[in-house]
Amino acid sequence: MLIELKNNLSELNLLNDAISNFNEKNSIPVAIAFKVNLAIEEIVTNIIKYGYDDPKNDTIIIDIQKINNVINITIKDYAKEFNPMDRDDPDTSIPLEKRKVGGLGIFFAKELMDSMEYLREMDSNVLKMRKIL
Repeated sequence: MLIELKNNLSELNLLNDAISNFNEKNSIPVAIAFKVNLAIEEIVTNIIKYGYDDPKNDTIIIDIQKINNVINITIKDYAKEFNPMDRDDPDTSIPLEKRKVGGLGIFFAKELMDSMEYLREMDSNVLKMRKIL
């Protein structure tokens, strides 16, 4: 299933509906569906909020497929280069009020998925994620 969104937070409802339809059509268990949805939403939200220096209408493309017992997700955007795999995970042992702001969305996505891989292709960021059923 291919999902194309504008880089606008108002598009998150469309994203959630599309992922819900995918999960339903493919009989994805509720617990896994929740993890997949949250991981995709966190990544896409970060792209929309932080990826662009100006609010131009650009496209974010999400390709989500179930092949055998694996959900494969590819998220492609044309924002400034950003490799989420280079980010250090936050120290969750530090009390919340003493932690730096930010970084939890990427951390959650890494924790929720079984694998993540980043590529820079020409002028686009490509993030590949996998969840094993």
